[in-house]
Amino acid sequence: MFQLLVFAWRALVASFIPLLPALLIAADDRPNFVVVMVDDMGYAGVSCFGNPYFKTPEIDRLAAEGMRLTDFHSSGTVCSPTRAGLLTGRYQQRAGIEAVIHPVADHPEHLKGLKPSETTIAELLQAAGYATGIVGKWHLGYPHNSDDYHPQNHGFDEFVGYHSGNIDYVSHVGDHNRHDWWHGRDDLRTEGYATDLINRAAVEFIEHHQDGPFCLYVAHLAIHNPVQVRGDPVRRTEADGWRRWEPTDDAERIEKLRG
Repeated sequence: MFQLLVFAWRALVASFIPLLPALLIAADDRPNFVVVMVDDMGYAGVSCFGNPYFKTPEIDRLAAEGMRLTDFHSSGTVCSPTRAGLLTGRYQQRAGIEAVIHPVADHPEHLKGLKPSETTIAELLQAAGYATGIVGKWHLGYPHNSDDYHPQNHGFDEFVGYHSGNIDYVSHVGDHNRHDWWHGRDDLRTEGYATDLINRAAVEFIEHHQDGPFCLYVAHLAIHNPVQVRGDPVRRTEADGWRRWEPTDDAERIEKLRG
């Protein structure tokens, strides 16, 4: 699904710049933007694209009432490159994000983050008077490496979420074994299931900016690992890192989902 969104968003970015003067003038008629990225879900993961096992009625309704892209090419299928392409409208390699960004600065494949010289769609909309926000996963740079890579330095007025490639859904500890749940630049020890926190923050942003215009980028953790459902135990802590996965864990999760 996120491959389809990248394709459509790039087209939007490419066609957006000539519209800036009109957006600045026709303030009352400016559209709002809500872009949702589902992590690690392919195009065949929803029933409107022919999946016979998963029922996704709300996504199907969006597809029926909107546009469904059926012919596309994805130039980046993992975390950081996908997000770089989505936000800049450029090939990921040209944006300097051709691979996953690691939290450790001396990692042999380390990419530090999205360069300040890159222009995002959020920056363009911000310049046109839009309120801009990101909720959920950033993964285009870690704040402990440089503040240059912070989403609020790339056009987003508001940020609620995490910088890592993934976090524990319960403890919110990231892939660098640090707590990773933020409101702007404040590390918040917020309790709650990550999917619920992301949804709640997205609704709050929309309600706060309901008079518009606004652009909200909702980047969900699900269905990326560690794949925890509500009520699952903590898998990752700051002290111990990952807890080893047991074969019985999958059976317990299936029973919870079935219930």
